[in-house]
Amino acid sequence: MFMFPAGGGSAGREGGEGDAPKILRGTAELTKAANVQHEATHSLLSHRQRTLEDKRMLAEEKKEHQWRSRIAHRTALS
Repeated sequence: MFMFPAGGGSAGREGGEGDAPKILRGTAELTKAANVQHEATHSLLSHRQRTLEDKRMLAEEKKEHQWRSRIAHRTALS
């Protein structure tokens, strides 16, 4: 079984104070990357939702136009 050396686990250094800025910097970079990924995903999903709504609206307009065209055609034949 693996055991950390005495002194908190940082071999060769007392207390590991030198690692804290690196860890904080790495954590900040990971947080920033996660935020960028979240924003990109949110933006993409928002765009996709708008596109789907636009397609639905265009389909409804097309149906309405076809309906009006049929009525106009029937009226012209009468």
